[in-house]
Amino acid sequence: SSNSRNFLDLGDRIELVRGQPLLGTENVDAGFVTGLGTVRDVEGNEYLYKGFLTNLARYDATDGSWDNIKTDLTTGEDISFAQYRTPAGSMLWFNTKKEGPFRINAANPDTIVNFYNAAKNYHGYIAIQDNRMFLWLNEGNETVLYLSYIDNDYPYTAVTNESLGAGDGSDTTFSGTLAHPYVVGRSLSIVCSSPSVTLTDDGNGLLTGTGGSGTINYSTGAWAVTYDVAPVLAATIIATAYDYENPTSEGVADFTYSATRLAGQGDFQFQAQGSDEIQTVLPYDGEFYVLHERSIWLLDLTDDDTQATNKIYREGTGIPNWRAACATGDGIYYIDDSDDENKVARLLSYDNTSTKVLPTSKSANIDLNSFNFDDSACIEFGDYIVWAAKENDAESNNTLLLYNKEWDLWSKIDGLFRCFAIFNGKLYGGSSVDNNVYQIFSGFDEIIGNWESKDWDLDEEELKKCKKFVVEGEMAESQELLVDVAFDEGDWQRLGTITGDGEYIQTGSETYYGADMYGVDGYGGGEDTVIARRYMREFKLGSTKFLRVKVRLRTEAVGYLNVKQFIYKDVRSKGYKLPSMFR
Repeated sequence: SSNSRNFLDLGDRIELVRGQPLLGTENVDAGFVTGLGTVRDVEGNEYLYKGFLTNLARYDATDGSWDNIKTDLTTGEDISFAQYRTPAGSMLWFNTKKEGPFRINAANPDTIVNFYNAAKNYHGYIAIQDNRMFLWLNEGNETVLYLSYIDNDYPYTAVTNESLGAGDGSDTTFSGTLAHPYVVGRSLSIVCSSPSVTLTDDGNGLLTGTGGSGTINYSTGAWAVTYDVAPVLAATIIATAYDYENPTSEGVADFTYSATRLAGQGDFQFQAQGSDEIQTVLPYDGEFYVLHERSIWLLDLTDDDTQATNKIYREGTGIPNWRAACATGDGIYYIDDSDDENKVARLLSYDNTSTKVLPTSKSANIDLNSFNFDDSACIEFGDYIVWAAKENDAESNNTLLLYNKEWDLWSKIDGLFRCFAIFNGKLYGGSSVDNNVYQIFSGFDEIIGNWESKDWDLDEEELKKCKKFVVEGEMAESQELLVDVAFDEGDWQRLGTITGDGEYIQTGSETYYGADMYGVDGYGGGEDTVIARRYMREFKLGSTKFLRVKVRLRTEAVGYLNVKQFIYKDVRSKGYKLPSMFR
């Protein structure tokens, strides 16, 4: 293809991209999404959070609402998220350059704890790798990489026989707050002496047992129990055992170190040469690559955490934005715009012919110089690496660039996004122009697909005529495909339209395609499917003599469509002459 938009190149076919439905209720206020984060609780339930304006909101799948759980963040500051699972529970950490670190225990998904302590930690963007937090872009220290303790908060502090109250012979419900917050999941036991009832927490915020039930908020220590039978007068209610933790004391929120630094303590690494800011930190094969704006640094920590290699690995390559790279099993994909006139998508991985890690170009098949990546974001999704970008001097991101790793092919689609998250196996994007989240590659919208072939001589260098042109593929009954041709860089000429209910549709031959994109929810499967029927339409070309020809395919309606091949038939050579327009 010489020009394509909203078609995915899948190797054996091109396919109209799926839609982008809104997730949940719409927010009509002006703004953009500042971050997306996900976390799973210990039972596997996943939660999705978005930042916008001064808010952090959680998506409620039961009613489609976005419930604000924090409303006092600094306006417009990007939010960096990091998941972390410990014996204490499943946690979601988040920071901005001006606030945090904050933490949510997924068992209590609407409770946020601010662990900021100027003597212990910092604001900035974060990642958690190898049981420690990495932090960068702390304001005023943009060339310093900070490392927390290797999490040494475990074993946790134990509490026994903490009095919680007494029965009065009539009340069945009791509540209060434990003496210590940050309760460790599956450690709490609340015992009533008479009637004898023991309630234990399940690790996900519930207190269960024979004779009653209750809840525990691990973040705050707030508890509540209801007994089937009222405890008798003066019956004791005791927390016979629980553990609590403190991540600011030798945990991932503790960046301190002693005068003579010991293994496992916090640390910092200067990366000031070149004065370009740190943008992100990503792991590859046991080492950490710190991507700056115009350089890449290598941070290699010894297994005993007593020494570190901290040096420039590559100069003259870097990323324009902290989200413009992602770590995968293949290596680190990133957009390199250190040379404004030669923007390149690269993969940092082992070279096939040596043991060195090298950045290699993956964008030979696409010109990236017309795109702006200053607010870019990158994510791996199925066979794709997806980047958000601005095209045609747009003020906000308006394009998604998709690199198909399997086929080494690129596709370009519409997309107003600046951050991504994979939630319950599906890809979602936070908008660059409003405060909403949209699912990407799902359903069928009114999408204008445009695909243009190369300017082709049909592998015949002389003048020629062609009598017939055939297009073959599959489409839904509701779809329409316009077919145009242009000879020797002339104007487009309409050959005709292929419709999903035309006489050239093969009835009785049906293929079921998932409403979500291939590789997401089961090819031809999932809960929602669409029926596509095979078409093969022949057009009379009736061409004059030509040297080269292009074909253009455009969609006009809603529904599934693919094109598997087109064929020029009855091509007749007319000798080695210039086209008439040049004679």
